Amino acid sequence: MNYLLPLYFFLLPFVLLGCDSAKKPINRTMNNPFISSYSRYIKKQVIKSEVDGLLVSSIIVQHTNTGKILSNHAKYTQSNTLERRHNVDYENKKFNLYSPLLGINITEGDFILDNNGNIIELNGVNDGTIFKNNYKYRQISTYKDNKIIASIEEVNDLKIENKIHWQNALAINSERSYYKNDHLIIYMQENYYYNSKEQLDKSEMYIVFPNKKIAGSKTFYSQYNEYGDWTKAIIHRINQGPNNLVITTREIEYW
Repeated sequence: MNYLLPLYFFLLPFVLLGCDSAKKPINRTMNNPFISSYSRYIKKQVIKSEVDGLLVSSIIVQHTNTGKILSNHAKYTQSNTLERRHNVDYENKKFNLYSPLLGINITEGDFILDNNGNIIELNGVNDGTIFKNNYKYRQISTYKDNKIIASIEEVNDLKIENKIHWQNALAINSERSYYKNDHLIIYMQENYYYNSKEQLDKSEMYIVFPNKKIAGSKTFYSQYNEYGDWTKAIIHRINQGPNNLVITTREIEYW
């Protein structure tokens, strides 16, 4: 399962910002740089990763015509536990979230928007149809200059703290800490690097586990399309088993 880590952590919440019109310059601060659009809003993107020519994961993300995420679904061929489905109904301010890792299947959860259209709070309760518990889910997000700088996600005895650091409109660093019963169990840091055109060029991830083992990855992005978005990435894994190379492709449909 180690080779799944670089991709799985991208799917954890990176809450979205609002925007007015697809005809205006796009807001690049809405999404994780891994799935963010460069010059034109994305309608749908499919991200697939292979190890030794075999599919190991697929991520499908659908967006509104102003760049906000409508849904995302991540699946992994060798781990049902890491599957994650999330969709948002902005009109009714409802969301659904399925995550075996967190032990929740939330239907019709509620969220709150601030005056800029940013999601600042999500609340939901596991519906009990799949996972037999009454876990409560909550996420609180903090913004500065209309950019997310921190969030806290809580479910049962697990808490996930996120911090995002920006340089103008570009996310340059993120930190994620996992706590179980208030004890730190996993720490992750990711750094993002851009070329002279401010396209995502490279990212580096480091993960520290409870046994002090350090794993991670270095990802190189390439084959930018006519709208400046990357369509291929090569992930070099560090201390994650014998298969060190992951090839990722990205198919994009635009508005």
